[in-house]
Amino acid sequence: MDRLRIYIETSAIGHLDEPTSPKEMADMLMLWEKIKQGDYDVVISSVTLTEITNNQTIEKVNTQLRFYQK
Repeated sequence: MDRLRIYIETSAIGHLDEPTSPKEMADMLMLWEKIKQGDYDVVISSVTLTEITNNQTIEKVNTQLRFYQK
């Protein structure tokens, strides 16, 4: 059976490292673990990639890109 392909947008990626929103962060980290286990294929748009690289601090960008590359 094919894996479900899911689209992740900018705010969801931002919740990977967002201690001010602990529930959303926990939910996204749980989803990301399932992604790393191969339960889902992830798709992001070029717009999302541009947003996470252009509109935040370099530390936040590096954190988000590190998650995406895993």
